[in-house]
Amino acid sequence: MKIAIIGAGVSGVTCAIDLKSRGYDVKIFEKNDRALKKLLTTGNGRCNYFNKVMSRDNFHGNDAFLDAFFKAYEDSDFKKGLFFLESIGMQSTIDSRGRYYPMSLQASSVVEAMLNIIDNLGIEIELNSEIVDIEYSNGFNIFTKDRGYFFDRVVLAAGSQSYPNLGTDGGSYRLADSLGHKRTKILPGIGSLICDVKYNRELKGLRLEGKINYDGLNSPGDILFTENGISGSAVFESSSYILRNNIKDINIDFMPQVSKEELGEILYSRVEKFSTLFEVFNGLVHKRLYRVILKMMQLKPEMDSKILNINQAVNLLKSFPIGNIKGGSWANSQVTVGGIDFKDIDYTLESKLIKGLYFCGECLDVDGDCGGYNITWALISALNVSNNMR
Repeated sequence: MKIAIIGAGVSGVTCAIDLKSRGYDVKIFEKNDRALKKLLTTGNGRCNYFNKVMSRDNFHGNDAFLDAFFKAYEDSDFKKGLFFLESIGMQSTIDSRGRYYPMSLQASSVVEAMLNIIDNLGIEIELNSEIVDIEYSNGFNIFTKDRGYFFDRVVLAAGSQSYPNLGTDGGSYRLADSLGHKRTKILPGIGSLICDVKYNRELKGLRLEGKINYDGLNSPGDILFTENGISGSAVFESSSYILRNNIKDINIDFMPQVSKEELGEILYSRVEKFSTLFEVFNGLVHKRLYRVILKMMQLKPEMDSKILNINQAVNLLKSFPIGNIKGGSWANSQVTVGGIDFKDIDYTLESKLIKGLYFCGECLDVDGDCGGYNITWALISALNVSNNMR
């Protein structure tokens, strides 16, 4: 049986390796000039590929499908992707937040290990070969710009729309659509947010530790004020949820280490001790931030400390308002919220419309939390396709 894998990302390469190991004749088609290009950028070039805390709750999209898909999953099932990487030579290290990386802390180690297995198994990768059309008639005729090929089965693993400069420009959706498979609404996840920020010009470029509060949840980490919104690790961890649930207003806690009551007591004691607002805030809050807080209260640093409305200052420092939220740029989003609809795909990840057509990885309507979950999905979905290939 001849199988075409469209896309040489993590999911496509993993699927090809496992299928070849089962004795199938496999060929990979990749539009870029190299395989696994996007993987090199993950985890800030270190490749976070698993997490100590792993459950159904870390994956989002079509809830009915995901509930059924993960229904029988145990810890060992979630670890299949991890076991796969360890089987090809990855030695894992775990950071304080439970994130797994190669001990080398180099994404290139994972890339080279996977390509070494591809080479050892004799799997052919056609680089610079974008698939522009697929026709089904008792098998699959697939076409690049230059020529056509025939295969018995096709696995669509061509990624999503995030990082289009790395080749994932939504081509998988166009191919799926030509075969009758529609996609859901898509949004740029795990990335920056475009939003309204008071005095953004004064805050632009400032990076602070804090906590994003949204919908009864919170995400701690660094927060960076950008040209048109906010970025940073706290934003990356919350942005997919915020966009998926169409949340328009959030707030930032700039002093999560103390409660509102404790901050109020600190400010009260400093107002009693110091004569100017400059003295009250200097050494307590970043200069650029407290100047904006004072502007929002229509005050100036040189004014008498006794005019400070402590409750108002506490609320601004602990619940700084951010509004009119939109998704940031596709170029800087790590995952896509949404994807090919599961309505016409069964739990083996085979099409219900065309027998022999399979899907895996980011092209599907699944996105994981920040922290190794999206690579885990790429791995386990690929292994699921290989295991169910008929």
